Amino acid sequence: MSAEKVHELMARADGMPYGAAKTAVVEEAVRYADAADDLALSFATRMELVNAYQYGAEPGKSFVPFSWCLSTYDADPKRFGGHTHTLLWYFKYMISNLTGFPEIPLDRTYAVLDDMERRWRAGGHTMHAVHRYREMIAAHVGDTDTEVEQFRLWSAAPRDALSDCIGCDPTGKVRHLSRHARYEEAVGVALPVLQGRMTCREQPQHILTSLLSAYVHTGRLTEAADAHRRAYRALRADRGELEAVADHVLFCALTGNEVRALELVERHLGWLDNPPSPRAIMRFASAAALTLGRVAPDLRVRRSGVEVTAAALATELAEQAAEVAARFDARNGSKQQSDIVANTIAAEPWVEYLPLSETARRAAERRSATAPASPSSPATPPAEPAPPAPIDPGLTGDALLDHAEERWRVRDTAGARAAWAAFADRVPEAARTPSQAARLLDANGLQIVDEDPQAALTSWRESLSAHADLGDEYRVRRARARIGMLLCQLGEVDEGLATGEEPLRKLFTEGDPAARAGWGISLAAMQLTADRPAEALDVLNRVEPLVELAGTPEIGVEMRLLRATVLLSLDRGDEAEPELRAVQATGAADETQRGYAAFRLGGLLLHRDDVDGAVDAYADAAALTTGPLAAEARFHRGRLLAAGPRAAEAVPDLVEAVAEFTVYGAAEPPALARIELAIAYLNSGRAHEAAETAEEAVAALPGSGVAAELPRARHVLASAYRQIGELDSALELIRANIAAEENDPYGLARLREDEGDVLEAADRDGEAVPAYEAAATAYHTADSPLDGVRALRKAARSARYAGQLDDTTRLLDAVEAMLFPLPSAEPAVVFHTAGLDYDRSALADHMGRREEAAMLAGRAAEGYDRIGAADNAADARLTQAELLDEPAAEPLLRQVFESVEHGTNLWYRAGYALADALRALNRDGEADTIQAQLDAATP
Repeated sequence: MSAEKVHELMARADGMPYGAAKTAVVEEAVRYADAADDLALSFATRMELVNAYQYGAEPGKSFVPFSWCLSTYDADPKRFGGHTHTLLWYFKYMISNLTGFPEIPLDRTYAVLDDMERRWRAGGHTMHAVHRYREMIAAHVGDTDTEVEQFRLWSAAPRDALSDCIGCDPTGKVRHLSRHARYEEAVGVALPVLQGRMTCREQPQHILTSLLSAYVHTGRLTEAADAHRRAYRALRADRGELEAVADHVLFCALTGNEVRALELVERHLGWLDNPPSPRAIMRFASAAALTLGRVAPDLRVRRSGVEVTAAALATELAEQAAEVAARFDARNGSKQQSDIVANTIAAEPWVEYLPLSETARRAAERRSATAPASPSSPATPPAEPAPPAPIDPGLTGDALLDHAEERWRVRDTAGARAAWAAFADRVPEAARTPSQAARLLDANGLQIVDEDPQAALTSWRESLSAHADLGDEYRVRRARARIGMLLCQLGEVDEGLATGEEPLRKLFTEGDPAARAGWGISLAAMQLTADRPAEALDVLNRVEPLVELAGTPEIGVEMRLLRATVLLSLDRGDEAEPELRAVQATGAADETQRGYAAFRLGGLLLHRDDVDGAVDAYADAAALTTGPLAAEARFHRGRLLAAGPRAAEAVPDLVEAVAEFTVYGAAEPPALARIELAIAYLNSGRAHEAAETAEEAVAALPGSGVAAELPRARHVLASAYRQIGELDSALELIRANIAAEENDPYGLARLREDEGDVLEAADRDGEAVPAYEAAATAYHTADSPLDGVRALRKAARSARYAGQLDDTTRLLDAVEAMLFPLPSAEPAVVFHTAGLDYDRSALADHMGRREEAAMLAGRAAEGYDRIGAADNAADARLTQAELLDEPAAEPLLRQVFESVEHGTNLWYRAGYALADALRALNRDGEADTIQAQLDAATP
């Protein structure tokens, strides 16, 4: 009975991930094996226990079972000869572990090394692995000469079956070369490995981690950022990788990413309470102390549920690292580990700033482009605009101010600014009249309103007072109009209307056509701001003939843009479109105006579901404008492309949008743009980058003005996690969305179905069954019966996988009951009816009823045929054939092989089955022909 229990426990452990739960099962198996007094079982279970400890974050516990196995093996090598290779492989674990525990005497480590070499020589193995581990010990104790010599011997020795894998072996060489600042060589050693395929559970995350400093020191900054992202993601959930995590903390702290480094420190600080080894404590504590020393000393950091200052925690961790290092050095008779700790804590940055993502890089470039140039790094000056027309040297006084105002009125801003500057040069302040001083206040407001609207408001209010004191009613009206317009733009609409509307109405009736047109456009803009679009449109209709009389096309452009905006607000897009296209076509519009027209056109076309047209319009808008409008255009274009076949095209637009939104200081748009960017990454095959980006969005959304987008961000992140195999993380997010879903039964159903899909993918089929059943119930509530049928079919499949055959039967009966009242000729109903036959066939086969299973599979194929579901029909027909004897199966297999797409899984499956059937029928020539086709198509 004990032996059976051992086998049962080992089978259970075999399907579990490394960690405390798996280790506990293997420990129990060891106890049962010992109780059974079965030496072979005791040996086998302890060998597995060594592995469980090694990869379950408890390497210190592996010494005892390894020593037991080694002595048992030595007592009877012939009996346990089948374990020789694994036992010798475990020698490498032991030597690596000995450097992690200062309480183990150094002479014991050297004795194990000598024993390893003796056994290697006795077994006829090369010294490749022996030199590798002698190099490791020499580096640990600080014996540089021996380290370098052993590295030379290691590099020269031929590999054999006991060498570390093709990823781990160069990882050690990269570490050695980086320790000795031979960074180019380190990268060269790794490149061939990274271009190949690695199957070791420690790779590629370990070799990527070992390359971090080499990449940075050789200027491969993009590769360094990518290595950090890829490797850390694979390491971050494994407490046994605390030392490797420390390397990533160090990397972030020394590349200007202190915030990221601090995030990692806080995330993993709790692991110090249950570390895999003292060496891991030393490595992580020293990297964390460096990080904490580079942030604000009074920053609050949480450790073990208590908040402490960064400075206090830095001191505590530095002392902890130094204490462990001193213990190692006392054992080793050197200062090596203490020197490493001290150098780590005092390390200087490798680079000033290394962006860790495309969005961070573009944001840094944007900030650099908008920041003032430093004397040591002057910026390239922008291209000079065309100079204004020369100003008549005879103009002065009021005539010069009249000239400036005229240039401004006809939209010649450069000419107006030049004239005002000329006035300042030609008319000394003491010689200016009170009227001229007031007019200069008007001019000042016009010139600064875009950059500093509050200062412009102050300037105009001062000019209003001055003009009123002078009794200049025309300029009083003009100042009030400008103040009112600006107040409306600043959101103070009621005050703006009270201040400026009446003066604007009066100005609209005064002066020449160009002046009246300009004031009419301002009045219409004010009315639109006050949500009075019909009045605004009426005013603009009266402006149009004035524009024609004035002969000033620049004012006409403003009128068309505003009229298009008004018409769009009235849902009269058909009338707005010609206005926008006219602006795009006229030479009188500048690039910003054409870009704005393109932006509004993009929204109009999208409203009509003309996605391609909208994408093109937003592309034009992004190309013609700068600043926030260009960012919005890129965001909308990227959003439209992200979910479709052109997702890869969306990535650059959305990267730019995130960067620009970030530079402009808005917290919410970057989060929204990151969601869309994550979708674009996901749909263009870049799941790791999708996960990184969606994680940033999920972190930014709570508490923001767009927190309602959090469920969607979680959904995108869960999808990314599913693609990269982080199923537990995906499940956590899906369940968070389930908990938050309140009023949408269909949305809840989709989430419960997603939950079941993830559980099934994680081989947790028994747990998937109730999730799928809950989905079916929610679909019923949402009045979506066919979706409910699909969910129940999935539940039945999971129940069958889990061996719950009674539940499988119950669920398939429920599917039949759900299908019964639905229109039987409806293609979707036919599809699921055929699918029910297919599912019942699988159940019958599982229960050994092959004849029934074949009949049901054939009926399923016929059902799929009726609706043209060719692949499903072929799969069902192939299943039917696999359940029949060769004479009956052969024509079905040939039918599938000849009908499905060449090179697909169905084609290969049918071909191999057909070749086997033909050989069973003694038709070897035909079988060889089929086999040749298969071989020719196999890559």
